[in-house]
This record gives sequence, C-alpha cells and structure tokens, in this order.
Amino acid sequence: MTTLRLCLALPAALGLLPAADVSFVQAAPDRIDISINGKPFTSFHYASKWDKPFLHPIRTVSGEVVTRGWPVEEKTGEIEDHTWHRRLWWGHGDINGVDFWRELGPTKSGRLIVDGKPRSKGNRLEAVCKLVGPDGKRHGSVVQQFALDTKDGLNWRT
Repeated sequence: MTTLRLCLALPAALGLLPAADVSFVQAAPDRIDISINGKPFTSFHYASKWDKPFLHPIRTVSGEVVTRGWPVEEKTGEIEDHTWHRRLWWGHGDINGVDFWRELGPTKSGRLIVDGKPRSKGNRLEAVCKLVGPDGKRHGSVVQQFALDTKDGLNWRT
C-alpha cells in the first residue's frame, strides 16, 4: 500500500489543542461531517454523482472557509473552471491504461467508488474505494484514510 501524507496546515494555524476532540456525523446518505472541538472542519462527500470522494469545504478552527465553493456549491463571483477541483481528493493519471485523475466523462475516465460505508474510529475516517474504468471493469481498490491529530494536523493516507 502506498502512503501519501498530506499536512494541510500547521496545527497552530488550525488551532488544534493537545486534546482535540474529533467527531464524525453521517449528515446525509453520502456525506460525513467532520468537526474538531465541536466546530465544523470539513465534510467527506462520496455521492455517486462525483467521480471520486473528496473533503469540502476546508475550514480553520475559527470557522473561516479557506477553499472555494464551486463546483460543490455556487458562490457569486467565483470562476467556474476545473470541475474536478473539489478541494482535497486523490486521483492517479494512469492505472492499467485508465485515467483516474482527470474527469473527461463516464466514457473516458475512471471513477473511485466508495465500497460500502466509510468507517470512523477515534480520530480517523477510512473509506475503501473501487477503481472502476469507463467500461465498468474493476481495476483494483484503494483505501483512503484521513487522520486528524494534534501533532501534525490532517494526514491523508492512501
């Protein structure tokens, strides 16, 4: 398994305290809201209308949203380009000849489909994703794990 480690920001910038309380709430059938110390931080979106799961929006602990809304939510004045830029997500350009990075439509690009329900334990959220090509063929799977901790901020392991 390949491990990707991504730190969004310094823990001090996020305002994480040594005893941060992380909670995960199934807010909709295809969305899990993530809070830190009782304040919204982000949401994990995995609806079938998206080509891959993602975290959106990303907030500081003070509540300030540091990512744009489009294409998940429309905000006046935002540029509507790069429909695949939905905040924090993972993709890969070529797996067995299938593009799992770009989103060129269902007949040209692969999809990451959450298999079952994401699981949370302690400060971690984990989702198993099927890698499905445009022809419907499964090319493998990837485990996405988001870990919020007080030392390093948000870590993403795939």
